[in-house]
Amino acid sequence: MRRQVLARRLGICLGVLFVGLGVAETVRALVTGDGGLAFWFGTLVGGGTLILLSTVRLQARPGLSLGALIIGALAASVATAWTVVLPLLALLLIVLRLTTTPDPERSPERGDARRTRGRWR
Repeated sequence: MRRQVLARRLGICLGVLFVGLGVAETVRALVTGDGGLAFWFGTLVGGGTLILLSTVRLQARPGLSLGALIIGALAASVATAWTVVLPLLALLLIVLRLTTTPDPERSPERGDARRTRGRWR
């Protein structure tokens, strides 16, 4: 349970941080005209959005959620590799999500409490 809570909080924090850094770098690239707009926006905002989606919205589909998390974390880590800390936190998030077991109370295999495609079974 504690790992799931830590993974969720770390995912939300990293996702928001990467999106915020992406917006800041995008604004800087637009103002200074340095270029690299697609790189900064794509890696940081795209990666942060994928991390947030996998942490908050895609929990019902674990395979898709893990794939989005790995792609988002790797994409955002490329742009923040110079910090060393953020890629390590992204790696920690991936390891936490790989090693946590789903909560049996929230698991989609709970019989009649299962919701699929907008309808209750």
